[in-house]
Amino acid sequence: MLPDTQVVEFRSQAVTRAEARNRAEREARDALAEEKSRQAKLRQERVRTDRAALAAERQTQAQLRDEREALAAVLVPVVLFASAAAVALLTLVNVRQRRGEVGILRALGVGARQVVTLFLGRAALTGLLGAALGVPAGLAAALLLAGHVRLDPVAAAALPAAVAVAALAAWLPALLAARQDPAVILRDE
Repeated sequence: MLPDTQVVEFRSQAVTRAEARNRAEREARDALAEEKSRQAKLRQERVRTDRAALAAERQTQAQLRDEREALAAVLVPVVLFASAAAVALLTLVNVRQRRGEVGILRALGVGARQVVTLFLGRAALTGLLGAALGVPAGLAAALLLAGHVRLDPVAAAALPAAVAVAALAAWLPALLAARQDPAVILRDE
């Protein structure tokens, strides 16, 4: 021992500090790895949740599309039949109201084919006018209700289909008008 001399051991302090730094580094690395792992798990969970939500949305859209198609499969024939029946009844009423005119035309030599063409032409014109007004009105209603309109072949076929349905519906009443005997019609009038 030396007088007035103090011995300080730096090696043990340096080792302690180094060990503390190494321990802090390991803990920080472990914490960082744990955080990265947690973030990766959260991302995977979010991806699974998003995929599940997307699949559920697709399924809901497919179900709604199937329901609309099923409704259309029932509604279109009903509306088509009702429209044809309405045109047929209107043509029949028109034939009855114009019975005298048909009798005069037939007495003047107008053939049955021309009388049928007259009534069928009127019905076809009614169908054309109805489709010309109905298609834009239906598209405007779809635009207002749905916010968008998707044109499909059905909308494009509406105009000729309406003319054909109206003409077919008027066929029997027109034949009734053409087959009437002009002498009987004029005698009754």
